[in-house]
Amino acid sequence: MTQGLLKNLSKPIELGRVKRLEDANDSYIKILKQNFPSSFSLKGIKIALDCANGAGYKAGPDLFKSLGAKVYDTGTSPNGLNINLKSGSTYPSKICQMTKKNKAHIGISLDGDADRIIVCDEKGKIIDGDKILAMLGERWKRKKILKGGVIGTLMSNYGLENFFKNNGIKFLRSDVGDRYVKEKMKKK
Repeated sequence: MTQGLLKNLSKPIELGRVKRLEDANDSYIKILKQNFPSSFSLKGIKIALDCANGAGYKAGPDLFKSLGAKVYDTGTSPNGLNINLKSGSTYPSKICQMTKKNKAHIGISLDGDADRIIVCDEKGKIIDGDKILAMLGERWKRKKILKGGVIGTLMSNYGLENFFKNNGIKFLRSDVGDRYVKEKMKKK
């Protein structure tokens, strides 16, 4: 059994090499900051941030600090085994407690691959994702930067759909998952 497996494995010399991009984090933050006006500042804002010992462990705190925020972070010591371990968006009580303890203005909790967040207010109360979509959609419409409407998933609350309808904002649904939301955004 082992001989058959070994026969089909690539030789180490054929696998290539890993090269660390030492400036990758700085380059990524530079790209992210292009989404903000040059005058944008978070000076005076305190943010509690849980990075879940995952993909955002370095860029998350660095981004907010570079924008002037005071950052209280946790989940920034990945060891290859502790991603999402009693931390991040799958363990929201941690960011709620941390936000209150540090008297932060907002708490942000990432998941391990940093493609989802849970947010809480300064009192440690979770702000539902549909409410965040409603606030952003309404604001972007008011500022005339909303293009084509808002996309939620099949899990989005019907109250959100009614909010957008009552405010003249087109609302579409996709299957659950960032891939499906992205596909719908590209199509519509």
